[in-house]
Amino acid sequence: MFGCSQRLYNEVFEPAIQASLFALGEQCSAAAALGMWYYYMLSHQENSDFSLELKGLMFLSNKVPTRLTLNKDTECVSGIVCGDEIYDADAFVLATGLSPLQSIIRNSPFLQSQQEFANLLYLSTTDVLSVKLWLDKKVTIPKAANVCSGFDDSSGWTFFDLTSIYDDYADEPTTVVEAEFYNTSHLLPLTDQQIVSEATSCLIRCIDDFEGATVVQQLVRRSPRSVYHFLPGSYKQTVRGTTSFPNLFIASDWIVNRHGSFSKEKAYVTGIEAANMAVDYLVKETLLKSLLLKETSLI
Repeated sequence: MFGCSQRLYNEVFEPAIQASLFALGEQCSAAAALGMWYYYMLSHQENSDFSLELKGLMFLSNKVPTRLTLNKDTECVSGIVCGDEIYDADAFVLATGLSPLQSIIRNSPFLQSQQEFANLLYLSTTDVLSVKLWLDKKVTIPKAANVCSGFDDSSGWTFFDLTSIYDDYADEPTTVVEAEFYNTSHLLPLTDQQIVSEATSCLIRCIDDFEGATVVQQLVRRSPRSVYHFLPGSYKQTVRGTTSFPNLFIASDWIVNRHGSFSKEKAYVTGIEAANMAVDYLVKETLLKSLLLKETSLI
């Protein structure tokens, strides 16, 4: 309708859709694609959130959440189970990908009993492959973040110049680059060396200066079923940041809120929203308990 040539779609639009929505264009919702184009490609080209410094939080490494527990008296979530350990808290934010959340729902019967969570089990996911490379020479990379045409018809990809993004790499004699490939079920079975070879071949096709650089260190991460597949019609199955449990909130790039995109920026925005909602909930609970204590003392 707007005069877009087939070549423009094949070489620009289609790779961008694959890199942002993780699947072929014909397999993605048009509404999701339009939201991605506006927010990710047009409105915020100069903004990114690759690095965040968080203070005042305690991180527990190597802890995989498996299910939630419920306080039947208050109808609030009471704890999160990680293996043999249970971590209690007053409020919870599920800031996960869809696949881990689906696993938590399957293991938490009280979540499955709520239609909003049962609907999430019908949503689809797709695969991501990440390749981090350390090269033995400095490579001139014009842009820190790059959305590229796929090296085949099914995989979109992006790559990031970590040397310019992170101060830790700035003074190193090497170049550190990370590439992410999406919709990659056909690539996951390859060996690490085959994947590194494919990645370096793609990088050379984009920037000539990669030619002649030798990989001195590598890190390949396979993430099967790790990202949401924005299928047409899937919007009605998704959820908002609040849930039917007053102290349980959700943050992710695929949930529904006023932010029209589906991107890292949206994950960041929904994270802030969820944190604010959790704080509001805790403030209200504190005030309510204070009022109850006053009434009890008066009696």
